[in-house]
Amino acid sequence: MSASMDLSKLKVVELRAELSSRGLDTKGNKAVLVDRLKEALDREAVQGEEEEEEGGGREVEAAEDELLWGDEGEEEEEEELPPKISQNESELEADSQMDTSYEEEAKPVPVIKTEPELEAEKQKTQKVEEPTQAPVSDSSPKDVKPEIKQESVTKEENKDQMDVKVVSTEIKTEKEPEVIEVKDEPEEKIVVDTKDENRDRRDREERRGEKRRRSPSPPRRRSPPRKPDDEPDYDDTGVILSWYDSDLNLVIDKESFASAAPMFDHGFGYIWAGARATYGFQKGKVFFEVRLIENCDVSHLGDEPTPHVVRVGWSAGDTSMQLGEEPLSYGYGGTGKASTDCKFKDYGKSFCVGDVVGALLDLDSDAVTMIFTINGETQGVAFSINRSELQDKALFPHILSKNTKFRCNFGNEDSWFPPPDGYTFVSHIAADQRVSGPKRPEKREDCEIIMMCGLPGCGKTTWANEYYAKHLDKKYNILGTNNLIDKMKMMGLPRKRNYAGRWDVLIDKCTKCLVKLLEVASRRRRNYILDQVIVALFLFYLAKI
Repeated sequence: MSASMDLSKLKVVELRAELSSRGLDTKGNKAVLVDRLKEALDREAVQGEEEEEEGGGREVEAAEDELLWGDEGEEEEEEELPPKISQNESELEADSQMDTSYEEEAKPVPVIKTEPELEAEKQKTQKVEEPTQAPVSDSSPKDVKPEIKQESVTKEENKDQMDVKVVSTEIKTEKEPEVIEVKDEPEEKIVVDTKDENRDRRDREERRGEKRRRSPSPPRRRSPPRKPDDEPDYDDTGVILSWYDSDLNLVIDKESFASAAPMFDHGFGYIWAGARATYGFQKGKVFFEVRLIENCDVSHLGDEPTPHVVRVGWSAGDTSMQLGEEPLSYGYGGTGKASTDCKFKDYGKSFCVGDVVGALLDLDSDAVTMIFTINGETQGVAFSINRSELQDKALFPHILSKNTKFRCNFGNEDSWFPPPDGYTFVSHIAADQRVSGPKRPEKREDCEIIMMCGLPGCGKTTWANEYYAKHLDKKYNILGTNNLIDKMKMMGLPRKRNYAGRWDVLIDKCTKCLVKLLEVASRRRRNYILDQVIVALFLFYLAKI
């Protein structure tokens, strides 16, 4: 390439290629590259003229030596030629020169060439810049032979030069610092590093995304829709079995609200289930009837002494469902015993399925008396208490059953056995002479639940029982295995004293019963106290409801 060419017309890529072929720095904008290449071409032109003068003298001497010595001169000249460098070594040398040119841009290393290489470069410059230049001498026949010889040597040297892949063709001096190159270097490096960093980051993100696609996440489980509340409509002006003031394990008929049956599967066969009527009484002579319809199949219980029992009686509205096991709770059981405050006594005949039990209450006399009948036959006075003991509290019809289905007659149908004179069905008493029982919350948001937390044996059950006793008006239902075991008493005695089987098996049965009750409780509008240690287990089951 001649210096006279218009370098500004070259593209940046072409400028960098020319500079790279000369071993010069290729960084910078176009203007810098043009100036750099122009300076290189100017230096090449000056060096070419100097080498031409020196080369001319050497050519004459070489021609004379060849004429004088002949073949010996040729052999000596061939011996003086530099040895060829293998292609791999030349590539390594070129790569090292390129690395050095990038690392030491401020101080480029000069490339020193041997005499044959300079002659080859001179020949290359002469061919590019002066293609029509004539030979040195045409008249002398002595000049012809050296000319041909020199051309062959030059071709051979050019071939060696192509194998070596020489990067630079100039000799740099200390007087030529590359000051302009340093100005653009920081900017160029920052751009290159940023691009590499962004590319690496994109590659990592793509690999990470590919890995996530290969390992699918588990599908998100939707929470099941909440089941509707199990709160049927009923006529709250009539005397019926209370849907709210009853045990959760007692299944009340939703049509008549007069018949019911306790749950009896698994551990429920040991548990009593009871209910009160919706209205109580403070005066008058009232009665109601209960018919024992069917015994539930509890063959899985084994040696249970009394698997099918029903208690009929009266109780105050703030007592528990365990009829006859608390003060102001009076009952007559199928074993023929009457009880109150867990005190049992022999009273009348035993009764079973098919029998009709009548409960009569006299609130007009000085002493409140209670009489029971079996199929119309009076069993005598079971309880006679002072009116002051009632503390002006109303008494409600109350039925407690274990594994026996029953039906009540509060006066909605004709009496099965006529009562003694002066007694009236409870539903026939005027509404203003009744005392209404507790009402269920109108909305689910009005309900309360208290969850006991703490280690076993730290007093959670004691606290729950005390809190329940202080807030009787809220009718808390305590949910826990201890509460279920309290409902397994036999003749008022704790189950643990009258159980011959393994206690841990019974506790396991109670736990399963509690899970079922939690399912029922989740659909009933009530207030609850959850008194159980393994809370996570029941929350898991509740999530599946």
